[in-house]
Amino acid sequence: PAGIASLTEQSQTISAGSNLNLIAQRDSNETTGRRWLHNVGQHISLFVAGVKDQIALKLIAAKGKVQVQAQSDAMELTADKDLTITSAKGKVTIAASQEILLTSGGGYIRLKGGNIEVHCPSVVSVKGASHSLSGPASLSTPTPTFAKPGTGNLQVLHEFANGYSMNQGKFVVTDALGIKHKGVLDEAGKAIVHGLPLGAAQVEFLGRPHQDKADIFPFVEQPEAALQQMGEAVKGKAMQELGSTLGSVSPQLTNAVGQVSAMASQAQQALALARNPQSAIPALKGQAKDALMGKAQDALPTMPKF
Repeated sequence: PAGIASLTEQSQTISAGSNLNLIAQRDSNETTGRRWLHNVGQHISLFVAGVKDQIALKLIAAKGKVQVQAQSDAMELTADKDLTITSAKGKVTIAASQEILLTSGGGYIRLKGGNIEVHCPSVVSVKGASHSLSGPASLSTPTPTFAKPGTGNLQVLHEFANGYSMNQGKFVVTDALGIKHKGVLDEAGKAIVHGLPLGAAQVEFLGRPHQDKADIFPFVEQPEAALQQMGEAVKGKAMQELGSTLGSVSPQLTNAVGQVSAMASQAQQALALARNPQSAIPALKGQAKDALMGKAQDALPTMPKF
């Protein structure tokens, strides 16, 4: 189509379990009335190919402060040509807790440990209307402190559909920074991992130590009384179906049906009926029919031969 619009009066969420790609062959425009927030677990990269002698990247705050921090590592600001630092209406303050080094062309000025070193391979020129060389003096400049990133707790649960849990099972949690945390589930298949950084986490279950997989679903023994009741019910159902199919047979076969019922109640059949009632019905009916036809053959009168 020429265009697609997706509009809503309230919120709209786009979620992806893996990657989310937005591609435009020309421009990509995003407008927000309040805040534009990005929370990233590992890395942000902004690359501009640019056009020669034109501004390629702008970061402008019309009002308020601009704050850039590297809270746990170094920061670099590098230019291929000139680098200008300007304060239009205020001052420029450069402070370091250990050392400040200004160097160019072999000469340098080093401020370290309360000392100032001014060294150069050529001429040192100091000019002024007057010079004051008095006793020592110092200025203390506080350095900012960074708050530690917030941490959270993750509850781990492993439970099967039948209600049984993976008790004493090992697991590995990979947090948002890629750090692995190992642990063991309790008797209820639960565990809590403390002190994780904020962000998505991945959980991998490794199974239980020194136990077979088969005992994850333990076999529940049936009471013997229930097994016997199941067997009697199946036998009754089979004989009822058999009687309905042979209702038109001569009354001389009535006693034969009773004898077949007694044969079906043998101990060898009881266990099969109790353990697997449905599969035992065809076998029971087949044995009953064979026995019944034998009785019927004996009951028929002997026909004279010519």
